[in-house]
Amino acid sequence: MPRLFFGIEVANEIRDRLAEVCRDLRTLGVRAGNWSSPDLYHITSLFLGQVDDRVLPELERVGQRAAASVAPPRLTLEGIGTFLRNRVLWAGVREDEGLDALATLHRTLSQSLAGRPWVKLEDRPYRAHLTLARQLDVTAWTALEPRAAAMTRPAIAGLSWVPQALCLFESTRAGGRLVYPVRMRFPFTPGDGAARSE
Repeated sequence: MPRLFFGIEVANEIRDRLAEVCRDLRTLGVRAGNWSSPDLYHITSLFLGQVDDRVLPELERVGQRAAASVAPPRLTLEGIGTFLRNRVLWAGVREDEGLDALATLHRTLSQSLAGRPWVKLEDRPYRAHLTLARQLDVTAWTALEPRAAAMTRPAIAGLSWVPQALCLFESTRAGGRLVYPVRMRFPFTPGDGAARSE
């Protein structure tokens, strides 16, 4: 069964800039067991886990409804942060209309899928972010955090793009490498959410 999630693609120029920031962090001494490949950068809207292909028509309807609930949002990054308990390093999204749109997407998707026996929704509050690294060396991070924040804030703050669609991604492996192919795209056109299968 495919492992799926709804999310937002990141513009290529943003991916390139974030990759530079991660290289600078590694040069500074920040260590992590798993730095995200730039082609995997995304913002998760709702994680679904493993689901049967038979529910794809329902996911298509849910994606259409969610995409129709918001206009194309301008998303702006603002600094880096961590989920220390999970040892995750991330880039944050500025608190503005773009973040509000992401929250609306998450809420609409969650409400549409609540109670479905084939999906287990997370209980924790939604926190829009873009994962840069996992298995973060917390000891090294704690020592370097002030310098890392000062270095990355001007490099990240203000980076923005306007995604044109909500996506249904699959998390899989190709040639032993993790990849997130897009299964469907749902354009942000309120009132008209026609999906395109990939």
